[in-house]
Amino acid sequence: MSMDHKHKVEERVRTFAQACKQSGIPLTSQRRLIFEALLCRTDHPTADRIYQEIRRKLPGTSRTTVYRTLRLLTHLGQAQRVAGFGDTTHFDGDISSHHHFTCTMCGRITDVENPGLALADLAAFNKRMGCAATGCSVSVVGTCKECRSKQKHVKRQTYDDIAQRPAAR
Repeated sequence: MSMDHKHKVEERVRTFAQACKQSGIPLTSQRRLIFEALLCRTDHPTADRIYQEIRRKLPGTSRTTVYRTLRLLTHLGQAQRVAGFGDTTHFDGDISSHHHFTCTMCGRITDVENPGLALADLAAFNKRMGCAATGCSVSVVGTCKECRSKQKHVKRQTYDDIAQRPAAR
C-alpha cells in the first residue's frame, strides 16, 4: 500500500470514528478492521469476502458482526452498497460520486469514472418528484473486455444463424 493510500485510509478511519462518536456508537477494533479491509479493496467485495479476510486477522469475528458493520458503514455514509449481478450485494469504500460497470459473464464490478454518464439535475428532479435525492449513480451492465476476448474464440450463435437452420422434422 502506498503512503498516499495509507494516509487516505487513516483519514477515512478518523472520519468514521467521528461519525461513530456523534452517533453514540463505539468504534471497536473489529469495526475498524472491517472498515480498513473495505477501504483497501477495489474489487467491491461481498460481506462474505470481507468476512473471510477478517477471520484470518481476528478469528473470533462473526459473520454477523461483518454484516452489521457493513450496514452501519452504509448508514453513516462511509460506504456504498453496490448491486451485483443477481441477488448479491457488494460494498464500496469509495464514497465519491462515481458509477459502476458489472460484467454479466464473470460478475466483476469496476468503477466508471465518467462524470458525463449521468449528470443529473437533482434540484429539478427533486422538484418534479417531491423528494430529496442527494446523489445519482449509474450501473452499467454488459460483457467486460476480458470476457469479450474469451468469447472471440467461441462462435456465438446469432439470430440469423438460428433462422437459417433447417426446420426439425
